[in-house]
Amino acid sequence: MDAGCIPQVTSLHPGIFASGIVESTGPGVTEFTVRARVFGIVNGAYAEFGIAPVNELVNMPDGLSFEDAASIKGGAETAWKALFTEGELEAGQTVLIHATAGGVGQFAVQLAKWKGANVIGTASTSNLDFVKSLGADQVIDYTTTAFEDVVKDVDLVVDPVGGDTEDRSWAVLKQDGILVPLNFAAHHTKLPVC
Repeated sequence: MDAGCIPQVTSLHPGIFASGIVESTGPGVTEFTVRARVFGIVNGAYAEFGIAPVNELVNMPDGLSFEDAASIKGGAETAWKALFTEGELEAGQTVLIHATAGGVGQFAVQLAKWKGANVIGTASTSNLDFVKSLGADQVIDYTTTAFEDVVKDVDLVVDPVGGDTEDRSWAVLKQDGILVPLNFAAHHTKLPVC
């Protein structure tokens, strides 16, 4: 591979987040049984069948739909890592979460409230009530209000939006606050494809 370029990869079966029913297991697999309902990461998840390492799957709880289960691994795990692994969020702290009606934001609001944080979220007008129903303490309509005009001194910002939103988010952090960017494409870094 040449230095400074990314090889172009073509996958016949896209997707990585999956849910389904175990059809068979490999030798020595004891974590799952045939016909078990599971979800997790499977390369080529949009294919009819897939193969996954046991450490990338979990059993589905009763009552959870396959559709909801497939969304958990991406949204919930990303939110968890942003809040607690990278963001070091603790009870009593204040967190600003952008795009709270999105796939990551929905989980982030609920996880931050579970931890005991004060949660401020941004959302569009049509999603304000939904985000409040998730438990956000304050929701800012980003279509009518600049969040940096009403938010100050937060401990953590979780930003799945990037670009201008990320740039403006620095102003609302308290000293030693943490900003966790999740949308690296918004930085417009261009690497040549080989």
